[in-house]
Amino acid sequence: MPNPLKFNITHTIDVYHLQLTGNKETYPVSPDASGIDCQLLPASTDIVVYYPNIPAYQLYDAFIFTDDQILIGDRVKDSDNRVFIVRGVTYKVDTVYMSYQRLALQLNV
Repeated sequence: MPNPLKFNITHTIDVYHLQLTGNKETYPVSPDASGIDCQLLPASTDIVVYYPNIPAYQLYDAFIFTDDQILIGDRVKDSDNRVFIVRGVTYKVDTVYMSYQRLALQLNV
């Protein structure tokens, strides 16, 4: 898909699809889709405070311009080697004028 809105490409991501086997969740060793250009931005200006022994996370928005199927639970690794989990339903826009997907990603801190 082209980048008609001229979003700045900030990262390249690899996608690992969640695999459910019985009651186990696993991810493949090699990515299912790789080298996807995206714009990756914090979802808000809120600062995540880290407390010892309490899990915390920060949400990010990712805009991508491919037709790759990305689902909730999939793992995304960016060019800075940060690992995100897709937590929001992908929002797809596909019109004559523009075509992109918006993902809600969770980064554990």
